[in-house]
Amino acid sequence: MVTRRSRSTWASSLLLLLSPLCTYGATVNFTGLLDFVDLDAGGAIYSGTATGTRFTGAIDDASFGGFITDGTTRTDFSCCIAAGGIDATDNFTPNAEMVERLNSWLGPGFFAVGQQIDLIDLEGDAQTAGGGRIEVGISWVLHPDAFAGTGTVYPFDPAKLYLTLFFIEEEDAGDDTILEAMGRVDAVPLPASAWLFLAGVMASLRFIRRTAREQVRR
Repeated sequence: MVTRRSRSTWASSLLLLLSPLCTYGATVNFTGLLDFVDLDAGGAIYSGTATGTRFTGAIDDASFGGFITDGTTRTDFSCCIAAGGIDATDNFTPNAEMVERLNSWLGPGFFAVGQQIDLIDLEGDAQTAGGGRIEVGISWVLHPDAFAGTGTVYPFDPAKLYLTLFFIEEEDAGDDTILEAMGRVDAVPLPASAWLFLAGVMASLRFIRRTAREQVRR
């Protein structure tokens, strides 16, 4: 799973440019167990939450607003303070740490270092009571030819989906990261409206290629 402690600004500009494509949004409902807490510095909304806790939530694929809950604490979010909204990466090459993380879900040897994947992130965020920011999102990890072509192969084949993940990141008021956590989502296909949105983006720009992003959510 990919993280972005520092983010490019192209996505927000792109959303403004292509905002007419966002008029047919659908809500993506998700649920899954928390598998990894890579950082918990204390003071976050979900600090102290144990792995194995079930999270449930929803995110709208046009407005990027939604909620997440661990069954006790619910967090509502919208878009966007610093989250990317919808974000696609074509032919991304995971590093060894990310490959190890993906293989923990899909099985030893499923991915090899150097093997490419395609990625779609859907995310929103909200200001916390302490003046920080919490970001919640879903990531779809896909076969590297999911974005192949120049607009003639969309919508993409759902069979090209490897897995879906949810993630939670929180920063304090000083922009220091205090929580990074993620888990695998129970089967959630990318909704047709999101495929159509991405088809419009891809048809306009041929490819969306990100060149600067951190490789893993630690």
